[in-house]
Amino acid sequence: MQRVRIGGVGLVVALGSLSACSPAKSSTASDAGNDAPTCTTPFAGDPGQAPQMELVAMGMNNEVTTLQEGSGVPLMFPPQAGRVAFVGVHAKNVDPCTVELTAAFKDPVSGQVRLDQRLINLRVADGGMAYSAPGAINLWANIPVCPNQWSQQDAIGTTYLLNVTLKERGGREQNVHMNIVPYCGDPTDEDCTCICRAGYQLGQSCVMDGGMMDAGDGG
Repeated sequence: MQRVRIGGVGLVVALGSLSACSPAKSSTASDAGNDAPTCTTPFAGDPGQAPQMELVAMGMNNEVTTLQEGSGVPLMFPPQAGRVAFVGVHAKNVDPCTVELTAAFKDPVSGQVRLDQRLINLRVADGGMAYSAPGAINLWANIPVCPNQWSQQDAIGTTYLLNVTLKERGGREQNVHMNIVPYCGDPTDEDCTCICRAGYQLGQSCVMDGGMMDAGDGG
């Protein structure tokens, strides 16, 4: 385990630490960009320097925020339904082509994990930074958090462990993990808090009760 400093923030880096978690969802290579097998994007940064990686999240209007220890992570409504956390990377000194991105939320109470794993081609900006492009959700991990049928805690406003691994096609891996706090990323999303509560069951309805969202009986 080692500690790196990116953007003035110290992060714990532990290679291979995600292997102890049991995958709950694993995307296939079909999640990669259409050009993933034939990517010719040049190396991002200096191959003679150590890789650097920081985590980012995407929320409303494709706004991207850098994640630090204790950061809030927005949960968004994706095309596949439910609520997910869009988590990506900004990296330097890495091969951006056909990288394997694995990102997971872990409930520290139960030890249960929800993850997303996909092959992607990172974009490369001037200056040599490889990144998950805003708006291109296939270049982001789509961590399935809600409906919350897996955690013993409410998914909103509660601390979870976020663990992200970036594996280059040459086999080199970088891993960053930190504590984060999910929140409903769309203020107009009336069902988010309800379906993200611990113990929510599919078929329950979310109804207004005294101005608060409650899960009612599905019958």
